[in-house]
Amino acid sequence: MKELVEAIARALVDHPEDVQVTVVEGEQGAVLELRVHAEDLASHRSPGPHRQSHSHPTQCKRYETP
Repeated sequence: MKELVEAIARALVDHPEDVQVTVVEGEQGAVLELRVHAEDLASHRSPGPHRQSHSHPTQCKRYETP
């Protein structure tokens, strides 16, 4: 799963060399943490109909595998 997430992330960012995926094992399963270059977080956020075009704070989400 880690390799799949890395491959997808590298295909989507401008700085693929900065993609890092870490697997953190927990009691209820594993968590994949994805880190990318700061410019990639901002550059792929397109303003939708309910978003303004100014900068938004960065949000990270954690997904646990069953």
